[in-house]
Amino acid sequence: MDRYGSYSLKAALESDVSAAKGGLQRVTVAESFGHVSNSYPREYRALSPDVVTLERAAEITSGTTDPSPATLFDPAGDFVTRDVSLWPRFVGAALALFLLDVFVRRVRFSGRPLLPTRAAPAASAHP
Repeated sequence: MDRYGSYSLKAALESDVSAAKGGLQRVTVAESFGHVSNSYPREYRALSPDVVTLERAAEITSGTTDPSPATLFDPAGDFVTRDVSLWPRFVGAALALFLLDVFVRRVRFSGRPLLPTRAAPAASAHP
């Protein structure tokens, strides 16, 4: 398969059978379903690295091929000048939004008086 993608197949075996009233009737004797996925192009399925292309890319970008782990993790003079924690700002913003939400839900903004509450029914005195 040269093209990648998902392929499915449905096959049916049909046969002519004599009908009860005479004549022939076409019936399905068997059905089969199949599915194949070829999800990657051929160049992605290669198991070995393309060394020639990697060496050419390293040459063009002034890099190296097969560096040691020490070379990979060497900062080469770069350093972090300041580490800033951002979480306190987000916590403060969340707290402010929470308090604003409580304020908006609890404070009346209209001049209407509150609805009077119903008086509890008087307890009847039974001897």
